[in-house]
Amino acid sequence: METAPPRVAIVGGGLAGMAAALGLSQAGFKVTLIEARSKTGGRAGSFIDPTTGAEIDYCQHVGMGCCTNLLDLLKRTGQLDAWRRYRSLTFIGPEGQVCPFARSRWMPAPLHLMKAFSGLSYLSQDLRKTIAHGIWKLMRLRPEDQANWPTMRDWLTAAGQSESAIREFWDVILVSALGEATDRVAVAPARKVLVDGFLSHRDAGDVWVPQLPLSVLFGQRLPDDLTRRGVEIRLSARATGIESHGGRATGVRLSDGSTIAADYLLIATPWHQLQNVLGDASDAVDDGESIALIPASPITGIHLWCDRPLTDADHLVFVDRTIQWLFRPTFASDQTGRIYHQIVISGSRDLPPRQQLLDQVVNELRELLPAARDANVVDSRIVTDPKSVFSVSRETEKRRPAATTRLPNLWLAGDWTATGWPATMESAVIGGYRAADQIADTLGRPCGNEQPALATSWLAKLLIR
Repeated sequence: METAPPRVAIVGGGLAGMAAALGLSQAGFKVTLIEARSKTGGRAGSFIDPTTGAEIDYCQHVGMGCCTNLLDLLKRTGQLDAWRRYRSLTFIGPEGQVCPFARSRWMPAPLHLMKAFSGLSYLSQDLRKTIAHGIWKLMRLRPEDQANWPTMRDWLTAAGQSESAIREFWDVILVSALGEATDRVAVAPARKVLVDGFLSHRDAGDVWVPQLPLSVLFGQRLPDDLTRRGVEIRLSARATGIESHGGRATGVRLSDGSTIAADYLLIATPWHQLQNVLGDASDAVDDGESIALIPASPITGIHLWCDRPLTDADHLVFVDRTIQWLFRPTFASDQTGRIYHQIVISGSRDLPPRQQLLDQVVNELRELLPAARDANVVDSRIVTDPKSVFSVSRETEKRRPAATTRLPNLWLAGDWTATGWPATMESAVIGGYRAADQIADTLGRPCGNEQPALATSWLAKLLIR
């Protein structure tokens, strides 16, 4: 008689939940994915432009070459073709200087960025020397010493970085990557971004940009792939508690009064929803209430429809301005001639009122981009998610939980778990893969979903601690 496959219920249809569903379905589990919203994708979603009906991302998401787990998920589910790889960036200096930032194809890491760094012409020679000294000190900073500093800005100041160096280099990289200001973030995630994201491998800093709306990628294509693999996806199904008996989780209670029975449970919701899902089983997670209180950091997307392109570039990085990134996804422009642009501002808690912010951004664009000076803004929309990412402070790093809980068959997954990464798509996928691997291991079904980091060059191993 054939044994029924073990049942797994996953609460949360974001990237972590879907990554776990992929791994567990391939390991022979019967997977039910439970999502409270009408679409999967979690925080990586889109809205409908009322004028054209087009799907517009709330906020632009990008991957990097160092995101080995995200890229693995996209490849395994046949989605890599919908992402474009960029091997260079373009920085717009404070006075409008156009500075290409392209790695060497031949130099080993971390020397592959020397030419790119020297090409940041808006930085004075003295400032470049100061920043290079800071990068060297960060590369040599031991892991055990990283927690000694309250914030990354404290470390930067102690490392001799001037206010100009912080504003014109460190903040440009770190605020957008971490979604938070350097006077709030811990040293460890900041170092992770710079060392793993740029310095350790030639391909690490490549930028991967989606060429379709996130709602198509993660709300249609990815769940369709999971369904073909046998995953049952329950949409508009809100979990209100965990059923348990005899020291084990036995199922998930839904708001309609029904229960989904399972042999294994995985909670992959945002951190601030954890307690709501646990319900009466809140003591199953160590410091669950503390996890729920992890502070959030907002990210703002400013959506502009103009009568002409503001730039020929697909994306630009702005230095020491309100604008941090400008993207020009061609799929979002419409048949009426309106050209779509999106501006991203991370850590956006101190922005001015909406109209003042819009005027400020448009003025910056006209000041810095020649093509924008005669352009007219036909329509605009400002979208701020106050809980876009968790704030990667030193206190947060201490609170981030492991995948395991006090119940032997209940796991956690999400970008907010202790993945070693900040709040990114990579962290979410690692969280899902790691939990799936651990669940499979309990039945002796190792599946090896979690991917290793990019191989470090011999020189990088020598120079980076």
